[in-house]
Amino acid sequence: MRHPDGDRRRNIREAMPDLMGLSEAQRTERLANLSHLRYRHRSGWALSMLKAAGYLDSPTPGMWRITDRGRELLERYPDGFDEETARRVIREGRREAQGGDIGAGGVADVGEAAAQQTPDERIDGALEEVRRAVARELLERIAQAPPAFFEELVLDLLHALGYGASEDDLERVGQFGDGGIDGVISLDKLGFERVCIQAKRWQGSVGRPEVQGFYGSPFKVSFARAT
Repeated sequence: MRHPDGDRRRNIREAMPDLMGLSEAQRTERLANLSHLRYRHRSGWALSMLKAAGYLDSPTPGMWRITDRGRELLERYPDGFDEETARRVIREGRREAQGGDIGAGGVADVGEAAAQQTPDERIDGALEEVRRAVARELLERIAQAPPAFFEELVLDLLHALGYGASEDDLERVGQFGDGGIDGVISLDKLGFERVCIQAKRWQGSVGRPEVQGFYGSPFKVSFARAT
């Protein structure tokens, strides 16, 4: 295996024309409403769909590698497969990866429902799938980022929601002896009214002991969490 630890998206994308045997016209074809090359656009979409189905993963930003499930798929189809089979294996992979029904509007429904949908409905379904893929990718990137980045992100998000008059009203604390406080937002110019933030990357719901422990600190606080 040439890249056991994966390869960069750029290298994968640039290898596609030769691997797929694209003609010169196909290599230079661009999307009708965008300046992107069509094969690059499709390769990015394919990576996202294969990841959602569990055949690929992205351990670090910009890096992609095949999973054990992906290797099993290659063993089952060493000579590749047609478009109908591709839709089926993506549908099966997504169902297994996400534990059952993947919901309406996803790739699992496209093959069966496309004939009954208007063009606008198919576009809406595709856009919704793109949003889901971007949301999943964004959450994974946030989970991989260092704690300081996450704390800054929470403060910026709260500021975007209306806390603090300007960015100067935001202060990241996040150091030893801060009473669990990761950031402070001043709600008035004189700094008399402040909201103290604790940012935690948490799987599932935050439990009562954690909330009570933070609320019991000697600060006026609000509690922020991410799941």
